[in-house]
Amino acid sequence: MKAKKSKLLSLVLTAAMFVSGFSGVGGQTTVRAAEGDRIFDLVEITDFHGTLLDSSNNQVAAVLANRVKNVESQNPNTIVIGGGDLYQGSAISNMLKGVPVKDFLNNIAMVTTALGNHEFDWGLDTIANTMRDAKYNIICANLYNKNADGSNGTRVFDPYKIVEKDGVRIAFCWSYYKRNSYDSHAGLCGEV
Repeated sequence: MKAKKSKLLSLVLTAAMFVSGFSGVGGQTTVRAAEGDRIFDLVEITDFHGTLLDSSNNQVAAVLANRVKNVESQNPNTIVIGGGDLYQGSAISNMLKGVPVKDFLNNIAMVTTALGNHEFDWGLDTIANTMRDAKYNIICANLYNKNADGSNGTRVFDPYKIVEKDGVRIAFCWSYYKRNSYDSHAGLCGEV
């Protein structure tokens, strides 16, 4: 019975995607605003993995910063956010525990970021230390310090962030998805 429901759900979702024309594939969706409405551009950076330079010493961060500045020059209502896995990965970022990446993200005016699974690689104390003087913050709605009895204690990060742009308040909320019980950090996550 469960397999039939799963197949039916897959079929319905596939049909819905097909009928919708796969809007958003390729990372871009165009939506037209009504006359007089404000238009906001969201620039979301995910899986940067500390790649300030690539393996050929090309300036990846500089090129990305240039692209973000180009978007901002066309629309002052641009908001830069992160989707996680930003810091861990390159030799320079690993040696300096993400500090150069944090400085780069400060420079491009990131306002908030989610946690990716690699933000846990160095332990939460390290990433919290890295973020100490960041101009943006990590948000996560379901990450808690656990009480001795295993219940949720205090939140590790704020659950959401409200950004005001051009008189409009925009809320961002992230949660961490527990992929499986083998994640070393899965025990920290509560239900949202």
